[in-house]
Amino acid sequence: MNKLKFLILLILLLTGTLAQSFAQSPIKFSIAMGSTLPLGQFKSYNNTNYDAGFAQQGFTLTFDGDYYLHNRFALTGRFHFGSAPINKSEGYNWTKSVLGEYFNDDSLIYSSGFWQWSAPLVGAKYNYPIIINKFYIEAGVYSGLNISTIPTLYMEITDSENKRTIFSQNLSKTNYSVPIMTDLALRLEINKNIQFKIQASYYRSASKHKHVSYYVNENSTSLNEEINNIDHNIKIEALSFSAGLIYTLTNP
Repeated sequence: MNKLKFLILLILLLTGTLAQSFAQSPIKFSIAMGSTLPLGQFKSYNNTNYDAGFAQQGFTLTFDGDYYLHNRFALTGRFHFGSAPINKSEGYNWTKSVLGEYFNDDSLIYSSGFWQWSAPLVGAKYNYPIIINKFYIEAGVYSGLNISTIPTLYMEITDSENKRTIFSQNLSKTNYSVPIMTDLALRLEINKNIQFKIQASYYRSASKHKHVSYYVNENSTSLNEEINNIDHNIKIEALSFSAGLIYTLTNP
């Protein structure tokens, strides 16, 4: 009987503590967008490096849903999106170097696209008030599933002298990996329901794809003649800076 009374009392105490915590720390939703800056080999322009990404400054977007277990600590579900264009001239130079003696620019088509990645993530945030109920600093860490869209990198050359058409292109349009994301944010309370935030985030993941070069002889019914088949193992790594709004879902 004493054990039962103790268990009931413990449950009541925990319920009261959680209720008080939730009353002080309601659910929050937020959106932030800004600029992303590729780092390391992801932004590399090294023509001899098969792991160079040629990525330039791009765009980032995040949606967060925070469930507060305590005033200072929240579990977070996040959707993150990033996009970074390929440097067209460097992508051109790299493809040209891959083709070697097969390259000529008499009749040439070239196109390049964007790196894009999206990631459903889960993680946790911790905040500390610089000015209570007004100004906060916040840190978070997240992981989940990274879904990368491989950018277009395509070159087509009509070689009239040798009566053939030469192709060089990326394959494997979608890639999956496990990412890590961390961020540091400043939050300013505007009113009871709305806060403004600025944040700096670091994102890292990996991507694998193939780049294939081959030619097709004019009027040929045979299979393509392969020039080379290159495996790319590229680390997606970027630093982003964004700003947005937080909406507090208050208790009734």
